[in-house]
Formats: sequence, structure tokens, C-alpha cells
Amino acid sequence: MSAPLDIDTPFLDSVLGRMNGFLYRCKADKDFTMQQLTPGFERCFGIDAAEILENKGRSFASLIHPDDSAAVDEAVVRGLQQRQNWNINYRLQHAAGHYVWVHEDGGGVWDANDQVAFLEGAVFDMHHLYASLQTQLERISRVEMARAEPAATDAQAEAGPASSAAE
Repeated sequence: MSAPLDIDTPFLDSVLGRMNGFLYRCKADKDFTMQQLTPGFERCFGIDAAEILENKGRSFASLIHPDDSAAVDEAVVRGLQQRQNWNINYRLQHAAGHYVWVHEDGGGVWDANDQVAFLEGAVFDMHHLYASLQTQLERISRVEMARAEPAATDAQAEAGPASSAAE
């Protein structure tokens, strides 16, 4: 995690230092051009924020898993059209190349002319939750397979050796 914080650490620094994720503000464009990112971005994804800010090295959109990109775009567009926050789970690419499941709560901010000024929100690293769910699903699958095996064995026994020879 992060370095220990002392009692004199300002509130937001303390909370953001514990957060398994990051806060952002970006342009409402196809690249989600990041204007501000909190330090959790680098901590969670191993990518220097300076590389992503203003698309200096790559865009934030380029980090979104290709299979999730359309769903993210749709959630943002729908949220903006309805002037509501969006909530979506998707995968972001880590500097090491693998993808990390995240949950985003975001929304639009409008200016005095009723135009979208920028998008902002919070993105939380959910890979521990997804790994736990995957483990549980695998465990359930093994239990169901074990339960099904006696039924298959019983059916073969009832059919007798002739049905085995016929196959």
C-alpha cells in the first residue's frame, strides 16, 4: 500500500493515500483527455500520471480494454444525456500489460452556458473482488461437478455393460 501517514497529514491527502483507486477530471472527448489525476492512479496501474495527463504519452481511453470500450462510452453518453452519474465496471491496462478490473462512478460538470465543461469521478481497483468471485465460482463449479458424477455413474450402472459396449 502507501507509506504510513501521521496525525498531521491533511484529511484529503490521508484519505487519498489509502484509496485503492484514483480521482480524475478529464475533457469530454473521445480520448477522455485527463486534466487531473490523484496519486492513486500511478500506485494502482504503475503508469506515471504525467504520461496520461493531456495525452502526453498515451490517452486514458487507450488503457480501456477493447472489449469494454463501447460500454464505457455508452455509459458516459447516457449519463450526460440524462444528467446523471454513471457507474460502470471495466478493465484498465496496467503498466505490466495485464488488465485490472475497476469500478467507476463519474459525472459531467456543466458550465454557465449549459455545456459540458469536463467529466470527473472516482475509479476504484476491483481486482481483489473479481479474483475472489472467480475463486468462488470455480469452487461452486467443482461442487456441482462432484454432485453430477454420482448421477452419471448411477445411470451407467443401470444401463449395464451392453450400453458401454455399444458405444
